[in-house]
Amino acid sequence: MKAYVKMVKGINYANIRVVSFMELRRLLRKSRFDKHLILLPSISSEEAKHFSAGQRFPLGIYNAVKQIPIVRSVFYLIGLFFHVVAFATKQ
Repeated sequence: MKAYVKMVKGINYANIRVVSFMELRRLLRKSRFDKHLILLPSISSEEAKHFSAGQRFPLGIYNAVKQIPIVRSVFYLIGLFFHVVAFATKQ
């Protein structure tokens, strides 16, 4: 994977660890963040400008179908990407 990312994106993939939704949720439960949300983000048209034409087409489909509950559940399982909002209570 490291060589592929370096070749395609031109960035170093060392010291990067991708976690699943379940692992992310488990890590948040063990942290000091008692309240947290794990969200499937939408990709805005402004953000989509940074993607190639071939990558932009599926983004529109993603934004539309992630609103369907069963599809949203599948997206959480396959772990496309997430936004995490977490709050720590004062101690």
